[in-house]
Amino acid sequence: MQTRLRNTFLAGIFAVIPVAVTVFVIAYAERATRDLTRKLFGWDIPAVGIFLAIAAIYLAGLIVTSLIGRFFLRAVDRILLRVPLLKDGYAAWKQVSLTAGGREGMFARTVLVRSELGAGHVLGFTSADLIPGAAEPTVCVFLPNAPNPINGRLCFVPLSKLILIDLSAEEAFKLLLSTGNYIPAALGPRLPPEAPSRGASGIVQSALIGALIFLFLPTLAASAQAIRVGAAISLRDAIVQIAEKYEATGGGRVEFVFGSSGQIMAQIKNGAPIDLFISAANRQVDELERLHLVDPATRRVIAMNCLVLIAPADAKDHPDRFESLAGPGAGRIAMGEPQTVPAGQYAHQVLQSLKLIDAVSRKLVYGANVRQVLAYVERGEVWAGIVYATDAMQSGEKVRICATADPTTHEPIVYPAVIVAAGAKRQATTRFLEYMGQADAQAVLQRNGFALPKNGPATRP
Repeated sequence: MQTRLRNTFLAGIFAVIPVAVTVFVIAYAERATRDLTRKLFGWDIPAVGIFLAIAAIYLAGLIVTSLIGRFFLRAVDRILLRVPLLKDGYAAWKQVSLTAGGREGMFARTVLVRSELGAGHVLGFTSADLIPGAAEPTVCVFLPNAPNPINGRLCFVPLSKLILIDLSAEEAFKLLLSTGNYIPAALGPRLPPEAPSRGASGIVQSALIGALIFLFLPTLAASAQAIRVGAAISLRDAIVQIAEKYEATGGGRVEFVFGSSGQIMAQIKNGAPIDLFISAANRQVDELERLHLVDPATRRVIAMNCLVLIAPADAKDHPDRFESLAGPGAGRIAMGEPQTVPAGQYAHQVLQSLKLIDAVSRKLVYGANVRQVLAYVERGEVWAGIVYATDAMQSGEKVRICATADPTTHEPIVYPAVIVAAGAKRQATTRFLEYMGQADAQAVLQRNGFALPKNGPATRP
């Protein structure tokens, strides 16, 4: 109880401090500017300080969003997350801010979960990753409290028990803060009140909701114009860099949902608001084409990859080739789940081609996506792992590459991109898809270790 009160109090402090500092800066600038103009010119010009303060705050925002500013923010972020008294409250405030801002945070979708009371549903947020080892596809669901969404419960719920709703994180956040007084359009029409009241409490409540809407209005407007891309997690670093360049050229905002290609495919099947799908294999796109859920005319291969065998960097005993996996001293081997993770599908093909699958089947540890496999190896929880070369490259000195798979032992590793048929932002999505075939985007892909399609950039398979 004491810990909960402390975390809630600290989160409240982090919420109030930015507003208080902003008001203080504007008030101080107004007083200082009026005093200065009176002394120098004998004039008393009201509101000049307010305009100057707003301009200074805007300039500070431009600096912070630049490369230097982001480096400074990351440094401050690391410091705050290490301060014993502040780290809990700051972490909670940061997560709520990420969720309210529509950025990729811990939760990827807004859902409804049937209430334990047997009637009605509870609003929640789901993670993008499936829980490994579950009997059926299961995700982590956070059920926040209202009006304090920092607190809540964490549950593991099968996908079949969830109702996916087309409600953005911003709209859900406003609904929670207003304790149900603000009803988003996605949840249906609102019942008219029997006797509208404009008492003191009603005025305060309206003012609070109005202030929240004002504070988040720029974020909401930007989110409404953004396109949403569901991409294989092995593309994360490169595709985020491409999106930043795209936004910097005035191309528009891009939001992402990352996971295994199978997970993203399942979300599209369930009606998730995704405009563009970038898979790490043809199988998932072929399945969506069969169901007429994507536009086959827009299908393009944007990048290629290769498969490598890795081991922990500090391991004294490690494999030197794929055949070593069947040796007497071999330990556990991590790879992606072949049914949902393309990297696992390719790894299974390699093991079958080399006639190793029977010898290693009892040693295999499956990951929900390729980054989870990489994490197993980095932490030394397995003897070896099979991942994409680009993921091993991103890991740096944490792993060593022991061998590269012969391309003839598996299908070509390609990344097809295709526009989702139900996407509402067709023109904006097409522009971003075309941008990925341009020189700037290709250079980013190559810097991150990807190969370009043999027939040229952004070609059909």
